Amino acid sequence: MRAVCLLSGGMDSAVVLSIAQDRGYDLFPLTLDYGQKTKGKEISCAEKICQRLGARELRLISLPFLGDLGKSLLTSDGEDTYVPFRNSILISLATAYAEVISASAIFIGASSVDTDYPDTTPDYIQAMQKVIRIGSKKKNIDLKAPLLYLSKADIVLLGLKLGTPFELTWSCYFDNEKPCGNCDSCQKRREGFRRAGLNDPIESYTEAYSNFVSSKKF
Repeated sequence: MRAVCLLSGGMDSAVVLSIAQDRGYDLFPLTLDYGQKTKGKEISCAEKICQRLGARELRLISLPFLGDLGKSLLTSDGEDTYVPFRNSILISLATAYAEVISASAIFIGASSVDTDYPDTTPDYIQAMQKVIRIGSKKKNIDLKAPLLYLSKADIVLLGLKLGTPFELTWSCYFDNEKPCGNCDSCQKRREGFRRAGLNDPIESYTEAYSNFVSSKKF
């Protein structure tokens, strides 16, 4: 079985890659350069995650025009982090890739619990699945969003169980040496680890964290 996995280098998509691997899929990771401020870190993290999990070579697609569509905080000086129709564009590309390599699944790290984006809802995922069924020659491609109903804390614990290398991920909206700790993404990530009873390894990869990983029972 083959699966195209949308991989941003962030914690959610890294957990999704771990899930696909755990389910026995041959992993075909796909990452996008759409002019985001942190593309260097995201791509670097995605490459390291693929190496750690033994995934196939990372496929990188450049979409600079997305950065020109509106003022998003992720690509310019806007205040909103929504990038117009981004997930639909990414899923469309992933579907094309899945057709080419005869993959039977597409994995995306969408979660409807801790976000209010219109393209991370159950209705949206169901609609895109229908589009894939109707618009693709291959009728057996399943769109999978295994984090859809999980909170950040749930995602942290699931990733821990699956051995997701959180220390290799990047969630911050800014391209600093270390996470800013103040942006919405940093705050949600920190709260997720806090609620899970863990220290975030990219902030403090402590002996206590390592001991917790080795002793935790699921």
